[in-house]
Amino acid sequence: MWTHGKPAFPQYYDKNKKAVLVDETNRPIYRAIVEKYHNGTNLGHIAIWLTDNKIPTPYNIKLDGRNKG
Repeated sequence: MWTHGKPAFPQYYDKNKKAVLVDETNRPIYRAIVEKYHNGTNLGHIAIWLTDNKIPTPYNIKLDGRNKG
């Protein structure tokens, strides 16, 4: 159960529903990360893959949806 802080990727907190929900637009990215990890790809290579594909980390996105850089 989520209690405080930022929810785990690809989830987000919906203030109106007062619940943690899954962001369906980020689910494919999450699944790709999990698949790569389960297939033996180390975390460093996954990070490089994310960078090469210009996929921002969840904490690198501003509240208005823009990438911080």
